[in-house]
This record gives sequence, C-alpha cells and structure tokens, in this order.
Amino acid sequence: MVAVKITISLVCWLLSGFALFYSYVALSSAIFPPSWAPEGYQVLRILWAVAMWYAWLALLVMNIAWVKDVRLGKFWPASGTIVGGAFIVKFATLTPTVLLYAASTFMLSTYLVYFHLVSKKRVKNEHNNGN
Repeated sequence: MVAVKITISLVCWLLSGFALFYSYVALSSAIFPPSWAPEGYQVLRILWAVAMWYAWLALLVMNIAWVKDVRLGKFWPASGTIVGGAFIVKFATLTPTVLLYAASTFMLSTYLVYFHLVSKKRVKNEHNNGN
C-alpha cells in the first residue's frame, strides 16, 4: 500500500511541476523585483509569495503523513486549505492555465484534507474476533 501512495504522490507532484515553478518565479520576483516592476507593494508581494510556499509546505507535510498512515491534527489541513484556497481563487481569475497544471495536486490535497480531518482509522477489535 505504501508503494501505491508513493506512486500517486509522485505523479501528482510531477504533474504540478509547472505550478511549483510558477510559485518559484513569484517568490523570486517578489524578493528581487525586475527593474520594470511598479514601485510599492513590495512587502505585500513578499508576503503573498511566502504564503504561496506555505500552502505547498502544508501539502507536503500532509502528503508525507498520509504515506506513513499517520493522521495529523487540525492545524496543517485547516491552514493549508485556507491559504491554498486563496491561491486557487487568485489563479482562477488571473492565470487559469496554472490551474490545469495544479489540478492533480488539488485533487490530492482534497483527499488529504479528508484523510486527516474526517476519516477514521479502522482498528480491528480484539474482543469481537474481527467481526
């Protein structure tokens, strides 16, 4: 089962490579803006880019825990959903092409939030002989 989870994870992350690259470009252009970039809003651009990377980090933490079959508390799934949801709304209006590349990761993250917040681990009860 672990091999299947690792394969699913790798496929989703590889398909979202362009979205990850876009996040890298957003962060680097926020920290080192090009000469033609408008003045002002520098702090806001940096905060936006750092928050974008936080959403990726939350997804990575949830993904690793899922592969290990460990359920996290509410912090990572909730905060990752809030921050990631903000980016989905932004990308849907500004750059819908990135959503195409991030679709597999969106599906994975939706399942991971379900796994960590809703699903219960099935435990075989010793007293009823597995019935």
